[in-house]
Amino acid sequence: MKKYLIISLVVVLILLGAGLVYFNLKNISSVTIENSQPIACTKEAKICPDGSAVGRQGPKCEFEECPFTPDVVDEMTLSGIYNIYSGGMFDGKVCFYPDEASSKLIPSSDNDTRIAWFCFLDSEKAKKELNSGEIVPNCQITGAKATIIVSNYVLYRGESEGFDKANLKNILSSDKGKCLDKAS
Repeated sequence: MKKYLIISLVVVLILLGAGLVYFNLKNISSVTIENSQPIACTKEAKICPDGSAVGRQGPKCEFEECPFTPDVVDEMTLSGIYNIYSGGMFDGKVCFYPDEASSKLIPSSDNDTRIAWFCFLDSEKAKKELNSGEIVPNCQITGAKATIIVSNYVLYRGESEGFDKANLKNILSSDKGKCLDKAS
C-alpha cells in the first residue's frame, strides 16, 4: 500500500511539473510573438492631406503619421501673377504668386520666411480660364497679372519637395499671357 502511495505521489509530481513547464513555455512564446517584428508589412500607402504618401511600419504594420497636418483655407480673393510652365519639374502646372497685400492673407507660421506661392490642383482648368480660353501647347507664360478667388487652399508646411495647392474658383480679372518660350 505504501508502494502505491509513493508511485501515485511521484506521478502527481511529474504531472504538476510538466504542467508548470508547459504553462511557462506557452507564456514565453506568446510574449516573444507579440513583441517580435513582423517579417514584412503590406506595401499599401496612405495619401496625406498634402499629397505625400506614408507606408505601414512597426510590429502591428500601422500607417506612419503624416509628416504634418496642413492648414486649409476655404476661400480667398488674391491678386498677383500667374505662370504656366512648359517643361522641367513643373511641366503643365499653373502656379500663382500673390502680390504683397494678398500674401498677407495666406496663413503661415511666424518663422516661415518663404515667398507665398501655390499651384492649382486643377491646372488644365486654370490654363484655359486664365488665358482667355486658349491653351497653347508647349508654351510657357510668365508674369501675367490676375485677380482670382481660390478655394480649398492647402498650406504645405514641409521643408522641401512640396508646395501649397488650391482650386481656382473664379477669375475676377486676368491679363492674357504671352507665350514667351516654346519648349522643344
